Amino acid sequence: MTGFWGKCRENLLSLLHMATVKAFIKVYKINTPVKVRFRLRAGKEVDAEYTSDIEVLPKYWDSKIQGIKVSPFYSISDKLKIDTEIYELWKLITTIYVNTKDTSILNSKYLGNQIKLSLEKAKAENVDTEIKEDIIVQPPVEEIINFFDVFDQFLLRNDLSDERKESYAVVKNTLIRFVYIKRKTKPDYILSLDNTDDIILSEIHLYLKNEFYIANEDKKFCFLFPKYNSNRPRGINTTTGMMIKIRAFFNWSIKHGYTRNYPFSKYTLRECVYGTPIFPTVEELMRIYEKDFSQRPLIETQRDIFVFQCMCGARVGDLMKFTRNNIIDGCIEYIPHKTKRERVITVSVPLNSIAQKILNKYISYEVGPLLPFTFEQEYNRTIKTIFFETGITRNVIVLNTITRYEEIKPINEVASSHMARRYFIGNMYNKIQDPSLISSLTGHVPGSKSFERYRTIDKEVKKKLVNFLE
Repeated sequence: MTGFWGKCRENLLSLLHMATVKAFIKVYKINTPVKVRFRLRAGKEVDAEYTSDIEVLPKYWDSKIQGIKVSPFYSISDKLKIDTEIYELWKLITTIYVNTKDTSILNSKYLGNQIKLSLEKAKAENVDTEIKEDIIVQPPVEEIINFFDVFDQFLLRNDLSDERKESYAVVKNTLIRFVYIKRKTKPDYILSLDNTDDIILSEIHLYLKNEFYIANEDKKFCFLFPKYNSNRPRGINTTTGMMIKIRAFFNWSIKHGYTRNYPFSKYTLRECVYGTPIFPTVEELMRIYEKDFSQRPLIETQRDIFVFQCMCGARVGDLMKFTRNNIIDGCIEYIPHKTKRERVITVSVPLNSIAQKILNKYISYEVGPLLPFTFEQEYNRTIKTIFFETGITRNVIVLNTITRYEEIKPINEVASSHMARRYFIGNMYNKIQDPSLISSLTGHVPGSKSFERYRTIDKEVKKKLVNFLE
């Protein structure tokens, strides 16, 4: 998007950067429950309030965190539930703001109506989906344990992170759709723990690869499954990852006595294949850091965040959660969210002078996020723009995740937030090839296969090696 419309979009996002949504309460009696309110403000033009149905006791409300404290009255699970409800409404209000083209109409009444419409629509979709899934899920058969009932137990009883649980739920929903397609030719088809064999696993794998095409050909598919939303076929690594999750489910089912059948004994899983990590050189990152974006504050801010991420090597999910409390004795300290269920280890990364300068630039952000982060999707789009406008467009070889063939693309087209983590690892690995030392700064699990991908020593090192032969 270029020219006039590109500028309009950038101005809109600049406005978003200035918008704030705050959760608060009005106290009447300290022991009388009150409803949580939200206030949306953006400059002088937008100032709207909304009163939610979320009730809290004022004596346990913490205005700093905009949530409740853990106490004898509120358990951790109560706190999680209420905090989640507050966060979901915060996210909804932010989305309404972004999608409102004329912000002059965004008053309290308009905001309340939009929230009501969105909540009613979400409720209708959930009920609708539950009804459709009830139709498609296995018919009750006394002698066969319901496959999806066991899967629900697997999700409920496993100590999984929210992200992992969500990825397993995606597998479950995909298997429900698989059953739907099978019943088009075999109406009495049942997916069973005891009867699944290597042939059925092959059928499931084939379905995972082709679901995108099946959905496009079946007119009822998207109506029956509104949660399915994909604009491209799954890559081979993705389908392999989903099959690995199905294998984990069977292992759990055997361990807990739901079946003795292990269909993977005769089924061979393909290995995941990854290309060589692509990341900017130190010289290229310095060009990005020194590029003047002062006339475009949104891009300048996201550029600073990208450079900071390159200097600390954190995953974007962790980066978004950082606050000033994570800065301890000149280091950024955190427990990586991805691996905290397997190993609770605090990662401590000393901040160099560039990282310190960026933090000092945004010193006013004492409460809330460490840096003024935008939405992850917008962050990735902006990173591509930054690479292009800095002139970093060299060609790189990437692996097509669907065909597994190599392709040549400009680096700006494949740039993303994860490239910052690769920069941190790759440029250190080219200097000090010690996985254990680097993993202490990145939070990788010991023995991680990720480091094998960084064993492609840079060209300068290779040149020195071959010069020894002269």
